[in-house]
Amino acid sequence: MLIEANDFITSHLKVKNDFLINNENAIYLGPNGIGKTTTYNIMKSKYPSFGFFSYDDCKEKITKEKKKIRIDIRTVDIERLKIEKDKILNEIDIKNNGFKVNGITSATKASEYSNYCKEAYSNVENAIISFDDKNSELLFNYPQSTKKNFLFQNIEDINKLILTGEEINDIRNKFILEAFNSLEKALDDKDTICPLCGCNHNSSILEIYSKKKAEYTDKLNKIIDKYRVESKKEKYEIESDIKELIKLAGDNKLDEKDITNCIMIGSNLKNIMHINNAKKRINEINKQIEVLEIERKEFFSNLMNNWDKIEKDLKDVFKEKGITFSIDEKEKCVIVNLKRDASTYSSGELNYIVFIINILEFEYSNRTNVVIDDPLSSYDIKKQYEIVFDIFTRLLDKEKQVIILTHNINFINIANSQFPNKFNYYFLDSIECKINISKISIETDGSMLNIEDLAKKIPDSQLEKKWIDLLIEKDLKWDETSKRHKLFHFDEEYIDPISGYSNLDLVKMIDEFNNIKENNFEIMSAKKILYLTAMRVWIEKKLTDNYTGKLHGNQLFPKIRNYFKNKDKWKKDLGIKKEDLTRRKVLLNQNDHYKSQIIPFQYALSISTDELINDIIEIKRLFN
Repeated sequence: MLIEANDFITSHLKVKNDFLINNENAIYLGPNGIGKTTTYNIMKSKYPSFGFFSYDDCKEKITKEKKKIRIDIRTVDIERLKIEKDKILNEIDIKNNGFKVNGITSATKASEYSNYCKEAYSNVENAIISFDDKNSELLFNYPQSTKKNFLFQNIEDINKLILTGEEINDIRNKFILEAFNSLEKALDDKDTICPLCGCNHNSSILEIYSKKKAEYTDKLNKIIDKYRVESKKEKYEIESDIKELIKLAGDNKLDEKDITNCIMIGSNLKNIMHINNAKKRINEINKQIEVLEIERKEFFSNLMNNWDKIEKDLKDVFKEKGITFSIDEKEKCVIVNLKRDASTYSSGELNYIVFIINILEFEYSNRTNVVIDDPLSSYDIKKQYEIVFDIFTRLLDKEKQVIILTHNINFINIANSQFPNKFNYYFLDSIECKINISKISIETDGSMLNIEDLAKKIPDSQLEKKWIDLLIEKDLKWDETSKRHKLFHFDEEYIDPISGYSNLDLVKMIDEFNNIKENNFEIMSAKKILYLTAMRVWIEKKLTDNYTGKLHGNQLFPKIRNYFKNKDKWKKDLGIKKEDLTRRKVLLNQNDHYKSQIIPFQYALSISTDELINDIIEIKRLFN
């Protein structure tokens, strides 16, 4: 298996427990918004060695320059992540919410606190990544005063004072532990060797002690003088404050980083949590960018190494259009030289160029697995056939394993008609707000997703079987005098003389609708077709029952139009608006012309079960 339900735990997408994508050639069909992109991204994150292609990965980095196009390879995800990171930095805004609150409005002002504070102000991303909250709450809650401000601006000098004091203590403890009072008697003034530990200090031990003591006294006096200017306190108060600050800094091992971190918090203690969350996400983004940069480098390297073959193939594909290609090694992009102005090329034409470049790189790479997201996007039928052909001949024939995610029903029909039995087919559906995968088991060498082949897979025991057969039979026996279409509309009650089925049976399906539960693709598709048909009949009956005349027209839309055009013929105002119905007219617009069931069948494969259930509930709510 490639991915399973556990892989979606951290995503917004909810999948069924048996959700599984296997390591096989497969096409996954699903409506827009079903979660194909999330699935694609999960595979992309989990298997960085695979080949991945999505137009979203490339389309934003196509630059038009007169008769030239520059295509940056594999940069869109990187750019998107950088934009997300900038958004996080802008939202947390530690310059305004942190530094400015503490009176720091420039790097020069920040340097008055420490070099680290200056660096943090100049590079807020690094400051957030380096953020450590171990002493932040302590310092945040320390009473705001001149004393606190002095600590923040003089932490380096206070720490030097602590260091000197510690050195004095070390000397005292090491050399005078038992004999401080008789030190002069125990040592000669010029003696450099300690009689206790035997260490040679290369100078008089008394001189070392005296020097350190003098340094300490000098630093202490300077700090006292500096504090006196700022606080204007009495000497004994100053000495007390300094001792308190030295003890605070020493006991908690405070340094300039701790001070800067507290400054970054600003005036709200909750900002600790916000900064930590930002730190976590920025670190994640940077790791993702690092992986993507490696992928981009490998992709371009392979493009370079195989450029002779790739360029030849590109020329063969685009020779009739007079397009030539070159590669910019420094900028890591492909240059497309055009015969006409770049602005005249459609998005479909540009997408196809990007598609071919990526497919050729996959073809000549060492990658054995390729995942492609919606490759038929924005193409006409002719180009769709060409793209399917490219995927088969350049990837499957080269023994690459290919997984395709698509919302386009034509992809399966084209693929199966050109290269039958090369893929397994699956349908992605949303059932009870969870994504379900069901296998499409229709077997044919041709276009497999059509109502006739679907009907062959539905058991005779299923209610839907007879209705689907009636839809097909209606068209097979269609002529101008045929009345069977009346079964699938409502001008009045109609009972089919052969089957005994009535259009009121369809109305009853909506009236008594409760839920749809089915994991089998073929049966679920039949249910969707039948409920869509029933919904149209139900709406027509609702309009007919509330109209004193005759609603002219064989189709739903003319009936809706006539209904709202002649409000004087309403029995009562149902409270429903015209636009509530007209936005549904396409999916419900089966009429009496040949092959009319194509519309509800195509639509049935383009919506999820949950969407259909919501549509039925909503239309009933509107009328009731």
